[in-house]
Amino acid sequence: MARAFGCARVVFNDGLRLRRQAREAGERYISDSDLSKRVITEAKQTGQRAWLGEVSAVVLQQAFADLNTGWRGGRRSGQRGQSVKRFRSCRTCSGSTP
Repeated sequence: MARAFGCARVVFNDGLRLRRQAREAGERYISDSDLSKRVITEAKQTGQRAWLGEVSAVVLQQAFADLNTGWRGGRRSGQRGQSVKRFRSCRTCSGSTP
C-alpha cells in the first residue's frame, strides 16, 4: 500500500508541476490526455520512473483524475460568482460520530 500511495503522490506532483510551469510560461493549456501520456505512460519508460509500472495503473489514473478535479476547481474559484465547495471534517458532518 505504501508503494501505491507513493506512486500516486509522484504522479499527482509531476502533473501539478507541469501544469504550473506551462501556466507560468504563458504556454497553452496541457490537455488531460497529453498530460497523462507524459506523466504516466512516458514516465514508466524512463529509468528514473520505471518503478511506476510496479503498481496498478488504476492507482495512477485515479491520482491523475484527482489532480484534474483539483486543478479545475481551483481555476474556477477565481471566477466571479463561482463558489468553491469546502469539505468538512467528520466531526462537523451531521449525524455522524468520529
